[in-house]
Amino acid sequence: MNYNRRLVCLYGAPPILKISWTNDNFERRFLDCRNYESSFQNSCKFFDWYDPEFPTQ
Repeated sequence: MNYNRRLVCLYGAPPILKISWTNDNFERRFLDCRNYESSFQNSCKFFDWYDPEFPTQ
C-alpha cells in the first residue's frame, strides 16, 4: 500500500479543505477543487467528504 500518494483534482492540483455550513452537514469538512471559487466553469468539480458522515439522531 502506498501511503505517499497525493490526492489531486482533475487539474493535477491538490484539493482545498473547506467546511460546510449547511444545516445538513454543519461544520463537516470536505475537499474541493481549488479552481471552484475562481469560476465554476473552470472547476473540474472535484468533491470528496473529508469527515465521515455524522450519525443521525
